[in-house]
Amino acid sequence: MNEKQLLKLKELLHGRSNNDELIELLDSYHPYDLSLIFQELDARERQELYEVLSEEAIASIFEYLDEEQAAFYLQELSFSQGADVLNEMAPDDAADVLDVLDEESNTKEDYLNQMDEENKETLIANIDYIIRKELKDFVFNFIDNFTFVIFWL
Repeated sequence: MNEKQLLKLKELLHGRSNNDELIELLDSYHPYDLSLIFQELDARERQELYEVLSEEAIASIFEYLDEEQAAFYLQELSFSQGADVLNEMAPDDAADVLDVLDEESNTKEDYLNQMDEENKETLIANIDYIIRKELKDFVFNFIDNFTFVIFWL
């Protein structure tokens, strides 16, 4: 995405007199390009994009972002729209994004409560898998380090 294209998009966002032209422009970009654009926009501009993009389009964009960025942008959406976006994402990508969310704020549970049952079960299974994998990696690293210390002594 070059500077001229970004300026055109921002012009359409700020004018908002012609949603059809904005939608046509957005449809001409690949989700990867839109993910780069998201990083150049402020929260108000992204909010305007959320209003014209479908949840499927937003999910496609989020899948090209790293988990931290996607989780940050997800929290700019309402819980209902955020849950719809998570429903549209690949289960492993959605689980990664949910894994980043702050456990203390119950945000993860709020999104899960808004999701349809089938996707919720798949996400929970993916989150459980991630936790088990991280625990397994931790235990193996601990054993490797402990074994090294014993042999070193």
